[in-house]
Amino acid sequence: MNNNMNNNMNNNMNNLNNNMNNLSSSFSTNVITKDFIQGISQNLQLTNMTINDDTSFELAAEVELRLREIIQEGLKFMKHSKRDTLTSKDINQALRLRNAEVLYGYTNDASKFQRVTGATNDIFQLEDKELNLNQILESNLPSAPPDIRLKCHWLAVEGVQPAIPQNPSPEYVEKLFGSAKKAKTVEQKLLDTSIEVKPVVKHIISKELQLIFQFITANIISEQSTNREAAIKTLTTGGLQSLLPYLIQFIVATVAKNLKNFNKLFYLMQMANALIETTHLQINLYLHQLMPAILTCLVSKRLGIPKDDHWSLRDYSAKLIAMICNKYGNSYVTLKPRIVKSLLHAFLDMDKPLTTHYGAIVGLAELGSQIIELLLLPNIASYYVTLESKLSSQPNTEAIHVYNTLLRIVNSFYQMKAKEDALIQQKIID
Repeated sequence: MNNNMNNNMNNNMNNLNNNMNNLSSSFSTNVITKDFIQGISQNLQLTNMTINDDTSFELAAEVELRLREIIQEGLKFMKHSKRDTLTSKDINQALRLRNAEVLYGYTNDASKFQRVTGATNDIFQLEDKELNLNQILESNLPSAPPDIRLKCHWLAVEGVQPAIPQNPSPEYVEKLFGSAKKAKTVEQKLLDTSIEVKPVVKHIISKELQLIFQFITANIISEQSTNREAAIKTLTTGGLQSLLPYLIQFIVATVAKNLKNFNKLFYLMQMANALIETTHLQINLYLHQLMPAILTCLVSKRLGIPKDDHWSLRDYSAKLIAMICNKYGNSYVTLKPRIVKSLLHAFLDMDKPLTTHYGAIVGLAELGSQIIELLLLPNIASYYVTLESKLSSQPNTEAIHVYNTLLRIVNSFYQMKAKEDALIQQKIID
């Protein structure tokens, strides 16, 4: 009984071993053999390394595993491309996926492999095209490539592109940019002022800055001084550069709409003064928008109602213009000459009202003693003839105010000149 049990156990163990051997043989390499690995080692002339059968067997198994993985990945690319043929492009995509170097010299055309005749093992090779040496020798040699050289040609002459081979043909230009008729239609549409052209990219500001802008614009024109002071203090803080174009636009638009509201005009000039004085804002980029609003408060015919003290507003605006010229005159050399030209034209135009003359006079006086000496004093005599007729005809408060201002400016100028002459004489004596 015991002998039979031992025999049965031995038979089962033998069957199990046979099954394991068969299973291991099924996983053995059947494409890459150890002979293939040894042939590659001989081809690479690895004389310093000895590759035995066990090493070749392990290398063959590893190489076949990697090849199967790459081919499987290539098949995935082939299926996703909805093709039935595996190409070299699919293999290259699989190699890129594994950060491996791609294959070079192979196209996507299906290559035809042929079995090598007379070989003991299954060896395949690409079909080589047979060439006739006699035909190659009898054929003409190809022309030699030209030498590298440079040739100059006119790209355009006075805006007209010449029709030469180096330039694109008119047909290609018309195809690329459209016909001249369509271009003219587009240009006419762009020149049409009734069409509103909106920018492609909108200027987006944060919600916090929007709240700050609403706070400033609501309180800067408030009748309560505490609210105005808080708004002006907010303008002097940093981080408002992105709000600056909107603040300038607010000043320009509000000045244009409130020429009869003296208080709002004065508050807006105070706002402009705060923007000019602060060092956190680059207001020089928007001077071309701000200057017309300040000049309006300087030389406008009417500011507020008759009982308002518009003279003080004009004096304040003149000081702002002088501050801008002193601060940015070196950066923009045409700024001060253009302002002087505008004010001088307003001063010499006798058809202008006296309020405009007054703004021009105080504006020129604030720009410095040199402007007074060269431009204001030489024209006072001719201007006084017109002013005297208005003073003698009937009592005119505007004419009296202009006359007193001229006397004050001239008196201050000569007093300053006397002091300068006295200092020069003192230096000479010393």
